[in-house]
Amino acid sequence: MKQLLFVILENNDQAHSLFKELHARGYNGTTASTSSISRTLLEDPNFEPIIGNLRQVVNSGFESNISLYIILDESRLEEVKNLIRKYTDHFQNTHGGMAVIPLASFEGSF
Repeated sequence: MKQLLFVILENNDQAHSLFKELHARGYNGTTASTSSISRTLLEDPNFEPIIGNLRQVVNSGFESNISLYIILDESRLEEVKNLIRKYTDHFQNTHGGMAVIPLASFEGSF
């Protein structure tokens, strides 16, 4: 059965090293630059936050993220999840998260 692995990571050197490792092992997927709801709202000139924090003042918002979508055979899922854990130090050095969505139907050549 095919699975969709969805990952959101800080856009940093560790995330890019992970992508290089996945590519070297023959995995392919789709990445997209993403941002949090908070960052999106803070970049909207019509949005006026009621409460802010020092990080927002210093960094003018929140860090950008990168999202990764990979369709995998279930048998290869744990290998990729373990690589993500390794390169993010279990999401301690590179913040983010991952989720797996079983695909009831899939057509294509992945």
